[in-house]
Amino acid sequence: MSEHTKGPWIAELTVPDEGWNGFYILTKDERLYIANAAGYQDMPERAANARLIAAAPDMFELLLDIVADYHAGDMDVQSVAHEAKRLIAKVRGEVTP
Repeated sequence: MSEHTKGPWIAELTVPDEGWNGFYILTKDERLYIANAAGYQDMPERAANARLIAAAPDMFELLLDIVADYHAGDMDVQSVAHEAKRLIAKVRGEVTP
């Protein structure tokens, strides 16, 4: 199985072109295009979708850490909850990535 493109990823507003606008999901260094969030949704919903997609690598890393810590018997629930809250805020657009 191939590995996913390493994060962090960012959501960047596209320049409206012939009536199309939305968000590109790119690697943080903006060298690789990952996906786009566009369609018939209103812009706030497109932005929310883009933030959710862009947060995927961070969420995946958190899941890997949780499983590893659990199997090592080193689960720090407060630390996991803190990181989960940070990711939720990022997806909601409440903090800058």
